[in-house]
Amino acid sequence: MPIQRAFDFANEQIKSLVFQELQLVKVFESMKKFYFLEVGDFFQYFMDAAEPLLLENCEGVQADRIQSLLEISLQSSSANADVFRDNLFVEIESLTLLEKVSS
Repeated sequence: MPIQRAFDFANEQIKSLVFQELQLVKVFESMKKFYFLEVGDFFQYFMDAAEPLLLENCEGVQADRIQSLLEISLQSSSANADVFRDNLFVEIESLTLLEKVSS
């Protein structure tokens, strides 16, 4: 029985962490909205605004400028209502997609 009690305690702790403290279900629902473009109008705003910067060589691009455009796009779209919208951020990668996949 002590093993069962330890299991039950650990199970309750994990459930509490996942569902209440970290709100992982809500985070995953938010991610789904962005990845499957349920709130895709932000992406159109972002691509229109950031296109000139995204066409530049990655060494010449300032991530802060692109991040600002992303934030403005999120605020100007239906994604503004999503509580996890601030978790989106810009990261500039120096490798091409093919280089990244093959490494």
